[in-house]
Amino acid sequence: YQGDELLANMQAFTNLIINEFLNEKSCDAQSITTINEIPEKLVYAELATPLSIVIYELCKASFQRASQSHVTAKFIHIRLEELFDGLLENTREFQLTVEDNFEHPIGTSSKNTVETSGTAVVSSIAKRLKGTVEFSSANGTKVSVKFPAARVWYES
Repeated sequence: YQGDELLANMQAFTNLIINEFLNEKSCDAQSITTINEIPEKLVYAELATPLSIVIYELCKASFQRASQSHVTAKFIHIRLEELFDGLLENTREFQLTVEDNFEHPIGTSSKNTVETSGTAVVSSIAKRLKGTVEFSSANGTKVSVKFPAARVWYES
């Protein structure tokens, strides 16, 4: 809590789930490099809750692909960033991206592709946030969720 606001540290949450996936028996942790670029800023709970589900589902899918991949130097890159492309002043746009260098069965790049229950959940949450989901399978797998938000980071 900060004042009357319930907040979440999404970077710490992401580190926690990465460590959980790295400790699974099916994971070759020595061959996977993880990059967590979720800012240390606190996130309002009303947005942190759906984002935590999205991060979990996308990381789970990446780690599943990693366990089946023949790539020797594996990486999973997670980032949350604000986009600056001229939206209205009182609304900002953010993008959450999980990217890896593993093959994915989705084939060619496509928008709003739903392949598994996890990606269906991600697509549903993106829709609820009035956002979009983009899937790409060029040189690995990249999933980006873009969403507008009036407030994300707690600013004291």
